[in-house]
Amino acid sequence: MLKSQTAQNNNLITSDEFLEVGVLNTEGNNINIKKGLFHINKAIELDPNNSNAYAERGRVRRDLLSNYEDAISDFEEEININSNPDAYCDLGITYTKLGDFQTAIDSLIKSIELDSAYASAYKNRSKIDVYYNLAINYSSIGDHDNAIKYLTKSIELDPNNSLAYAERARINRDVLFNYEEALTDFQKELGLQESGDAYFDIGLTYSQMSNHDLAIEYYSKAIRIGPKSLEFYKYRSISNTLIGDLPSAKSDLEYAINKKNILDKGAEYASQLRRSIQNLKFIESSEDPKAKQDWEFENVKEKGWGDQNLKKYDSSISLQSANQRLINHRQNVNTDRIINNSGYYMGNRRRYHNSFIRFVIMQILTSAIYLYLGSSLGGQIGLALGGFIWIILFIHNLPMSIAFARKHPSKWAIFLVNFCFGWTFIFWFICLVWSLGDVYRGYF
Repeated sequence: MLKSQTAQNNNLITSDEFLEVGVLNTEGNNINIKKGLFHINKAIELDPNNSNAYAERGRVRRDLLSNYEDAISDFEEEININSNPDAYCDLGITYTKLGDFQTAIDSLIKSIELDSAYASAYKNRSKIDVYYNLAINYSSIGDHDNAIKYLTKSIELDPNNSLAYAERARINRDVLFNYEEALTDFQKELGLQESGDAYFDIGLTYSQMSNHDLAIEYYSKAIRIGPKSLEFYKYRSISNTLIGDLPSAKSDLEYAINKKNILDKGAEYASQLRRSIQNLKFIESSEDPKAKQDWEFENVKEKGWGDQNLKKYDSSISLQSANQRLINHRQNVNTDRIINNSGYYMGNRRRYHNSFIRFVIMQILTSAIYLYLGSSLGGQIGLALGGFIWIILFIHNLPMSIAFARKHPSKWAIFLVNFCFGWTFIFWFICLVWSLGDVYRGYF
């Protein structure tokens, strides 16, 4: 193998010939990064002014090795040798991946300025890439008007640019709340390229419009088209919960939690789904008719779903979270689609308050009974004895009383342990901590 490669190298004479072999090894299906870089480096060694070689090495370092700093050095060297629109476009894309959005914008603007000075033969394909990446960066810094502007320009040059339609739709949906325009763009994306993600985006838009029946229909299509993302099941479960179809909601979550790739999302994601299943069971069995209502208000409000009244929360927080969701989406991070787990605590303050009132009433009634029985049996001595017994029993039964007052899901287990072993301090303390534990958790 080594002899074969040496013989091949001996047959290559010019820098461009080495570069051509390097490109062949870093593109297509049979990628050999090490071999490709060897030939590109040889091309630069033979001709230090070969700007194309620096451009190719920069792309390999950026796209295949995620070595952004060295890629920037290569693109800057290319610019020093031959300042051209493609070089500035590559530089801007690399700064985008580094998260330096303003520098990326400056580089892409420079690419447009140079493009106007070049011959008309300069390909529209490059302009489309520049406009699209400019839009991504403007959106990332919160300048959504310019983002829409450049996405529209990209679409005008290429009406089949499905990525631009999808990005413009997400800005309209998640930031500007222009749901009808978002749906139009998502439908165009779907017409150009059918995919599970496109169906999911339409479903998510209908969810934010509170049309959960249509949302479920598109989530189901996303699941049928595939690949079956855990997000598809989770969000269909949310919509099923909001229309009251709790068995279907629980079935989706149970399916998601049993998928093999659940661990790819991380332990916290899996834990969230497990808590969601437990809390759906709580809603089904809850005696409190406001359980689902409180959950829906807090979680739907947190996401900005529903009518205009639910969108009257702090707009700066809304825009900030929307910007972060867009950035996360482009980085293939789905945490932007996970609803805040802390939302449900706020909705449960009233329920904790009611639990405390029930507990106080229970203790007052118990003490009255013991004091009455003690006074009827032995006057003041009986009254004192009744009060003493009540105090002992009050302390002994405190954990089980709290559990029943708070409607703890493990109240009967707490009662059994407290009743049988509560006379020991250790088990009594365990029951007390147990009874005070979380009853309600964030649903999704």
